[in-house]
Amino acid sequence: MSQITLTKWSFLLMGSASMLFGLWWGFRRWNAIVNLPSATAVILKSELSETAGVEDPSATIYANTVQLSFEAAGKSYQVKVNDWGSSTSASRHHAIARRYAVGSRHTVRYDPSRPQDVYLEAGYTFEFFKVTIFCLGLGGLFTALGILCFYLGRRSV
Repeated sequence: MSQITLTKWSFLLMGSASMLFGLWWGFRRWNAIVNLPSATAVILKSELSETAGVEDPSATIYANTVQLSFEAAGKSYQVKVNDWGSSTSASRHHAIARRYAVGSRHTVRYDPSRPQDVYLEAGYTFEFFKVTIFCLGLGGLFTALGILCFYLGRRSV
């Protein structure tokens, strides 16, 4: 098997897998906005943790975790959310901590069969769909490279 044949199939496979994952992830997010019930949640606890970086101990890694409470179908639920990942951006994580201050109220979407699975402030925003956008973009790039390899492989024959 030639190198170009292996490359074109690898690009097409990676591109297709990335786009399929992006579509699946986006569908889950869209479904949360359109079909899942909403509730008003109250922030009970808001934590901003700071740890030393693994590769660079002089770097500070920030992460946010909030605990919220909401009522659904006559029951009260308490859920921990840490959807923001971790990074070295102090300003970003301090802004998240201010936005989700203790006592503040926010809309959550929840799955009635699994109320502990919540989407905090689901909406048609870049932040809510960034994984979908990234996967579709990366998948499109790899698929285009795979098609280009097919085209170049035909020209060299």
